[in-house]
Formats: sequence, structure tokens, C-alpha cells
Amino acid sequence: MMPKAYDVAAEQLPRDVEDECLFLSSDFPRVQECQTVYAVALKVEEGRLREGHAYDCLRAIQNAVKTITAPMDKKRKKCLWSEC
Repeated sequence: MMPKAYDVAAEQLPRDVEDECLFLSSDFPRVQECQTVYAVALKVEEGRLREGHAYDCLRAIQNAVKTITAPMDKKRKKCLWSEC
């Protein structure tokens, strides 16, 4: 870990997992100005994490839609083959 990031992490009080700071490049405004190898690597890694999170959210939406529509599809198919 970078020394400055370590200092910031050590100063933090315990929080809920949802509120935990991940120390990504967007959490440090001065890193955006700095174009060092470490800053670029942080930005690339943050992009990958955000893309993965987006895929996870899309998968959760797909599962929710399938859960909601499955009983309706089953009922519709049953009605097609018999009198409702």
C-alpha cells in the first residue's frame, strides 16, 4: 500500500461494510492530477471493479425478472393447454 493511503486508512474509524472506503483513485482528488504509474494503475483497477459491479447488478436484475415472470409464464402455458 502506498504510504499516504496507509495513513488515511489507519485514521479511519470502523464502519459498516457498505460505507467502507475502498481507497480508489476517485477517493483521492489529488491522484487525478498526478499521472504516475501508480495513479494510472489505480484508475485502471477502479475501472475494472466498477465494470464488474455493473455486471453483478445486471445479473441481479435478470434473476429478479426471471423470478417474477416464471410463475406468470407457467400459468400462461397451463392456460394454453386447458380451459382457464
